[in-house]
Amino acid sequence: MFGFRFILVAAVIVIGLDITAAADRGIPKFDITATCGGSGQVEVSATCIQDERAAHKHLVKLWPKFKQSQASRCIKILRTKGTSNYVELLTCLQTPD
Repeated sequence: MFGFRFILVAAVIVIGLDITAAADRGIPKFDITATCGGSGQVEVSATCIQDERAAHKHLVKLWPKFKQSQASRCIKILRTKGTSNYVELLTCLQTPD
């Protein structure tokens, strides 16, 4: 019984670490409400939020495939421009060097 509990606890820890690692792969967190709220038009804002969510979802899937140096370069470019949105980050990452 002790062995089973140990294995179960170890599995939970490993799965927990894997989930944590998957959730934090270095994708920056952007405030899409602030990003999309600048226009003041409800339709544009709703479309913007939808686009940002789609881009973030796509980034989560693709992030492990990008080189760390490429990701760092794109994040640095966005921060230099004062831009903080997932659409531009995804575009930068998909642009060849």
